[in-house]
Amino acid sequence: RKKADQQKSDFVSVVSHELRTPLTSIRGSLGLLMSPVAGDLPESARELLAIAVRNSDRLIRLINDILDLQKIESGEIAVNEEAIDVGSFLEHAVEDNQGIADTFGVTLVLTNDAPGEKVCADRDRLMQVITNLISNALKFSPREGAVELLLKDAGDDLRFAVRDQGPGIPEEFQSKIFDRFSQADSSATRKQGGTGLGLSIAQSIMELHGGSLQFTTQEGQGTTFTFTLPKASEFETSSSQVRRTKNRHGLPVLVCEDDEGMAGVA
Repeated sequence: RKKADQQKSDFVSVVSHELRTPLTSIRGSLGLLMSPVAGDLPESARELLAIAVRNSDRLIRLINDILDLQKIESGEIAVNEEAIDVGSFLEHAVEDNQGIADTFGVTLVLTNDAPGEKVCADRDRLMQVITNLISNALKFSPREGAVELLLKDAGDDLRFAVRDQGPGIPEEFQSKIFDRFSQADSSATRKQGGTGLGLSIAQSIMELHGGSLQFTTQEGQGTTFTFTLPKASEFETSSSQVRRTKNRHGLPVLVCEDDEGMAGVA
């Protein structure tokens, strides 16, 4: 059984990598066709290209999600923790997601009630979680609605929250919200480009950080996803040369190096 699982995992990884390369090339070519480089195109042609771009992006997201799942299942994924200025980090998250917010006609609002605070986390993986939560919230919020990204001081911790004004999560689906490929309304979610993997991956990333995603919801009133992370200690905050790596088995490795360049390599 173990050998079969490994073969399946290897197969998924190889196929996903092989698919991603030509898809990336296709997406780049489509982008050039839609740019001024290609000159003026008939409106009907631009509409067809836009459909091709959306579906290419959807396939690329699906492949990236599958690769992340494969890493999680095999224990290859790890978090590389560093002290992060949360205020600046969240401002970048809003900037990065402003384009999709404009597409959906939804206002993206940041409320930071803990200015100047830092957490010790994997910057890229934490951004992956935040982006997934914001993206989901935007997809299910009504046009001219708002999605709020909130940071609250919770004593020794910082509480992150993403709140939408969507339809809420049906009661019968709430116990399955973090299951892989689960979607409360598959047709609606897939129409918006969802894969049903994002929340499962986000939950796994938070578990690697020693936490978990939680949510509160009310049908017709929206949903709020939250998670907490401990504030960075004074030592972690003052030393940019300290990095911690943890794998899925929860075994931490503390790297101390007096040369900042070598700390990055380590």
